[in-house]
Amino acid sequence: MKYIIVGLGNIGKKRLNFLKKKEVIATVDPYNKDADYKKIDKIDVKSYDSVILSCPDKDKFYYLEKFLALKKNVLVEKPLVFKNSKILKGIFTKFKKKKLILYVAYNHRFEPLIKNVKKIIDRGALGKIYLCEYFYGNGTSLNVKKNLWKSKIKSGVAYDLFPHLLDLHYFLFKKKVIKILSKLNLNIENKYPDYCDYYLNIKPTINLKASYLSWKNKFSIKIVGSKGDLEMDCLSKWGRTQLIFRKRKLPSGIPSEKIIYEKKTNYIFKTEHLYFEKLIKEKLYNQDHSNFFINEVMNKIKII
Repeated sequence: MKYIIVGLGNIGKKRLNFLKKKEVIATVDPYNKDADYKKIDKIDVKSYDSVILSCPDKDKFYYLEKFLALKKNVLVEKPLVFKNSKILKGIFTKFKKKKLILYVAYNHRFEPLIKNVKKIIDRGALGKIYLCEYFYGNGTSLNVKKNLWKSKIKSGVAYDLFPHLLDLHYFLFKKKVIKILSKLNLNIENKYPDYCDYYLNIKPTINLKASYLSWKNKFSIKIVGSKGDLEMDCLSKWGRTQLIFRKRKLPSGIPSEKIIYEKKTNYIFKTEHLYFEKLIKEKLYNQDHSNFFINEVMNKIKII
């Protein structure tokens, strides 16, 4: 399969690093001098069949329309959201009609321990789910402050990190009923929120927390049910990940615990990329999209 990468920023470079040189025909970025081209018009259309789109959000719609017309499959970095949900659904419909894959990259789904979390939930080991807590934080506050486009996003860290958490919740539960219970946005080192704490009723109730003020990167999931609970900590790109599954002792007492560890790994991007290629090869145009759910939630909580 032959690719071009549009957008040679941090994520674009990561995609380029694990792909073989013979797979990437060209890189495109109007601002990065390391890119092969500034515009896609200079590239032979017949030389590639798929695109990795890692450009700023404001340019995504333009490029998607462009590559749709050129009949190219597209992997686009998250998020892909619009105030008008009809626009989002329309894009996916157009790609499907032309028998092309449009995939929005939410790579945390491919974390090894996330698969374990889903298995525990699916077999009913937690019983009735009461509450889900998600936290995603890093220490990039001052980086964001200096970033030309991230510093202008009015919903701040919620726009950046909530989509990952919402995608994981959809992946685990497929729940769609939404009601806002409470919202906390703090502008501490930035003009716009760099810490957010939201409670949403999506049956079960979920708590989403995101921060640019977590000096040590942190990712965690806690799910509490009538039969037990589980906690997952860390992402495999940062270090060893851990999953604790506890069986509740009734009426109270110390629960039994099972702990699973996964060593640090850098293959998550590669695993996701292989999934994208599988969608193309098997022509899986009817993939299950969390994108419409994410778009709906982000509109309701007003972070688009």
